[in-house]
Amino acid sequence: MRSNLLISIVITFASLTVIMGGCFYVLWSKVMPPDPQTENKQKKIIQSGKLGENRVIFPLESIVVNLADIDDQKYLRMSIVLELTNEDTKKEASSRLPLIRDIIFKIVPHKMSKDLITLSGRISLCEEIMDNLNLIFKSGSITNIYFTEYIIQ
Repeated sequence: MRSNLLISIVITFASLTVIMGGCFYVLWSKVMPPDPQTENKQKKIIQSGKLGENRVIFPLESIVVNLADIDDQKYLRMSIVLELTNEDTKKEASSRLPLIRDIIFKIVPHKMSKDLITLSGRISLCEEIMDNLNLIFKSGSITNIYFTEYIIQ
């Protein structure tokens, strides 16, 4: 009887500790306002279109592509931002925008929604797009791809 009471107390204490830790995490990370310096720095990067180490961002217009699902007609709507090595690469990307979009349109329709919905699927898609797009650049390269919108319906 006494051991059952002790086990109940230990379990209750452990549960309360986990719940309090979760509440603390939520309050600390979600409710606390972001650091103003960090927020201002992020706004400046977005407005200037420049990242550290002379990297440059190049946003693409939103892209809507049908997916290869046979049983159900699905599509992917995504917005992509390319991180480029320098300004010359940005000019090159601007002049090759139709080719960039065409390459993306040739890659994505062969994918199934079940593959793209997972994190590993998104990372794989990102790498495949980046590898194929880097083949067309001469003055630099794409160092990263960011999905700013990614909706499968």
